[in-house]
Order: sequence, then C-alpha cells, then structure tokens
Amino acid sequence: MVVLIAPFDPSVLYFIRKELTLVNISRIEILAYPNDDLSDLQGYFGEKLSQIVVNGFEDALMKVTQHISSSKSSYLVLLTQTSTIELTVALISSFTLIRKKDVTFVLYTRNERRIIDSRLLAPLQLNEKELAILKAMSEGKYKVKDLAESSQTSISTASRVKKKLEDEGYIQPNGDSHKITLKGRVALSTLINQDSKLTTQRVSERRKGLKSKSVNRSKRG
Repeated sequence: MVVLIAPFDPSVLYFIRKELTLVNISRIEILAYPNDDLSDLQGYFGEKLSQIVVNGFEDALMKVTQHISSSKSSYLVLLTQTSTIELTVALISSFTLIRKKDVTFVLYTRNERRIIDSRLLAPLQLNEKELAILKAMSEGKYKVKDLAESSQTSISTASRVKKKLEDEGYIQPNGDSHKITLKGRVALSTLINQDSKLTTQRVSERRKGLKSKSVNRSKRG
C-alpha cells in the first residue's frame, strides 16, 4: 500500500491528481495548520483523504515521526516549490530521523517532476577500505579483482563492499559496469578531503613530537 503525504498548499490538489495517474495510491495524508481550508481536497478525494493537524515545526516533526514509525506502508512524499518551508523541512526530517524505508520523494518545480533518491538523506558512513574501493570505481575499476588489488583487501571483502555501495546508493548499475551516483560523488569529495586533513594533522603532530624530543635531548646534552 502506497500512502501519499504532503504539506498543504493551494496548488497541492493539482499535483496529487498528477501523481494518481502515475502511482497506485491507497491513501492521501495532508500536513496542515488548523486554519488551512482543505474543503476542495476533501470534496475531491473523500474518505481517501486524512489530515494531520500541526502547530509549527516541532509539532509537525513529532506527529509525523510517530505516525510513520508505526506504519508498514510505503510512502510517497510529495513536495512542490510552493509548499510551506516549515512543513517541508519537518517532513524530510521525520523520514530521515527514523531512516524510514520504502519512501520516495517527489519534487515538482515549474511542473517538472523529479524523483529524489531517499538514500541521499542517509549519513555518509564509509570506512577507509570502503572509501578506497569507491575511489577506485570512480577511476573506472569495476571488476572485484581490480578493486581488491586497489584497496589491498581480499576479493570477498571487495565484493561485499561493492554490494554495500550499491545498496546504500553510492553507485548504481550502468550496463556491464557501474557509475558513481550523486551521493557517491559527494562522499568522495567530502570524505577524501576530511581524510587528507586528518593525514596532514597527523604528520604535523608527528613533526612536533620529533622536534620536542630533539629539544629535550639538546637540553640534556
């Protein structure tokens, strides 16, 4: 069962109707303030529609998180360029905080429909070996044997890491090979820079330590 959930705005009826032509939606849930007028939506969708009444960001975050955490449904989160920012952020935060699976984010901007991979919202968590294999794949190495050699690890480990990178949205199949996704590119950009800074810091600390030892020896002499 697919549940469409969206923050209320005057144009949301139009976009929900468009989604209904593309997705088999069982229920529609609208996040709205107490004074929002949902009469047009209720008149069109009837019992298929339910309202989650909220009073601001914190209330929305709490109610949505509690609501979706106990649900076994798949969710389609509908966002538009005219959606209330406060409620939009609350919706995204709710699904991110509990790492809800089976969720699709659909964004409409200027009537253009875009699907946002929900895995983009998950934290970047890669260890050195995983990052090394992702980097090797960004350089065109996709065979498990080549990845194992590049990362100086076993073939079984390289195979396991490759599957993890695909499952978590860092890479995606592309014909006979794979390509790095947006999340993968972000990970390479940020995590490698962090690793480089950490290495520089370690070298600096090592040099300071050696200099301190040298000074102490000179004083003793």
